[in-house]
Amino acid sequence: MIMRAFHGVLLVAVLLLMGCAGYRLGPTNGREAGAQSVQVVPFLNHSPEPGLADELTASVRKAIQNDGTLKLETRGDADLLVRGVITKYSRRAISLLSEDVRTVRDYQVSVVVQLTVRDRSGSVVLEKDVTEGTVLRVGDDLSAAERQVSTTLTRDLAKQITNLLVDGEW
Repeated sequence: MIMRAFHGVLLVAVLLLMGCAGYRLGPTNGREAGAQSVQVVPFLNHSPEPGLADELTASVRKAIQNDGTLKLETRGDADLLVRGVITKYSRRAISLLSEDVRTVRDYQVSVVVQLTVRDRSGSVVLEKDVTEGTVLRVGDDLSAAERQVSTTLTRDLAKQITNLLVDGEW
């Protein structure tokens, strides 16, 4: 009876450890944390949505600081220089109210950012369009709902951009 229980515990332990087989501790790009510095230039906004660039710039800086793999520089020479241009902000109706088929209930909101990363010499090391989208449920106040969604979008875009910088194979 004791041997059967021991084998059961051993089997569970082996199965749990197998789940950790692909996990890597520390930075995933092989660099030491803080070994490279990055400067985030204020993003440009070529979309009709005001204030989005400032919010995204702040979110990217915060995400880089929270990640800790790269050292954030505010001025001076950094190993990487990040620039971004918000090229598209779109809001598309995806569902209508059942009692009034002319009133939108949900929008699909998406943002496209053209991201450019240069190294210290000025060479482009990464150039990519980064896209994020979410669903906006219209309530009593559309502008308040859009402000809340823009915060979510910029936070998610910042995570994507940080992951590209940290985990990039460039």
